[in-house]
Amino acid sequence: MKLKNTLLLLNSIALFGAIVWIYFKPDFEPIIAAIGLTGTFLISLNDFLKKRKSHSIQENQILVHNHKISIIGFLGSGKTVYMIFLLNELCKNSYENFRFYMPDKNTREKTLLYILNLYDNRPMIPPTGENEGTNYQLDVFKGKRDVLKINFGDFSGTDHKKFIKSFIDGSPMWIHDIDYFNYILESSALVFAVDLDKYLQNNQWAKYTTYSFIEVINRLASKQDFVNELLKTPICILFLKCDLLHKYNKQEINVLNGFNDLISFCKKRCKYVNHYFVSCFEILQNAKAKSDKQNLPISNVKINLKNVTEPFFWLMEKII
Repeated sequence: MKLKNTLLLLNSIALFGAIVWIYFKPDFEPIIAAIGLTGTFLISLNDFLKKRKSHSIQENQILVHNHKISIIGFLGSGKTVYMIFLLNELCKNSYENFRFYMPDKNTREKTLLYILNLYDNRPMIPPTGENEGTNYQLDVFKGKRDVLKINFGDFSGTDHKKFIKSFIDGSPMWIHDIDYFNYILESSALVFAVDLDKYLQNNQWAKYTTYSFIEVINRLASKQDFVNELLKTPICILFLKCDLLHKYNKQEINVLNGFNDLISFCKKRCKYVNHYFVSCFEILQNAKAKSDKQNLPISNVKINLKNVTEPFFWLMEKII
C-alpha cells in the first residue's frame, strides 16, 4: 500500500511538472521531468509485476474436482476384490498422464493386507457383511494443476438368495438399501458388478441381475428428471470372475447373449455405456501341490489380471 501511495504521488508530480513545463518552462523543469519520468516508469513496472504475479498464481493454482463412483452389485459378487486390485494396480504402476495416491490410511492398509495375504496363501477377506460398506479414497493427479478426489462407494448388496425368494414371491427387494441409493444419486459414474460365477451355475441369474440394474437406472432417471432424456451418468458393466469361463466351457459371446436385455436397455436409456470382462485372479486346482525346489505350499490362487484398470480409465475419460 505504501508503494502504491508513493507511486501515485510521483505520478501527480509528473503531471504537475508537465503542466509547469508547458506553460512556464522554468529553470528546474529537467528535475520535474526526471521525477515525472521516474514516476511513470515505476507505475508501469508495478503494473507489470502485478500482472505477472496474478498470472503466476493462476498457473500454480491447484484445481480440485470431487467425484463419487458407485459400485453396484449383489452380496459376494466380487466388488471389494476388484476395488482392491484396481487401487493396487493404479498406485504401483506409472502412467503417462496420471499419478495416483491413496490418501486414506485405512484404504492403504486394507489394500496392502489383502494383496499380501493373497500371495502368502492366507485366508481371503470375507464378503462384505449385509448392509455394510466401505469408501475407498483415491487422489488422481492429472498434469500439474488438476487433482481429482475419487470416492468409491463399495456397499454390500442384497443377499442373492433373499432376492430370488422375493422375486419369486412377486415383491423383489432393492439390490441396495435406501441409504446407498442416496449415495448413488450423487455419483458421477456407476459401475454394475455382474457375478459370472452365479450366472455360469444358473443362467436365470441374468434375469435377476438385469431386473435389479434396470430398476437402479429407472430410479436414478426419475430422481434426476431424465425420464424422457438419455441419462448422462456414465455406466460401466463389469462381468467379474471371467476366469471361470473356461471352466464351464463358455465364451464371452455366450455371456453377452445372456445379458442382452440389460446391455440393450442401458444403451437405450444412457448416453455413455460400456462393458468389460474382468479377472483379478484364478483359483488353481492343485492348491495342495508342493514346489519342485522348496518344500513350501504353492498358493491356491494365480494372479490373472484382465481389464482391471481399463474400466476406470474409460470412466475417467467421461467424467473429467
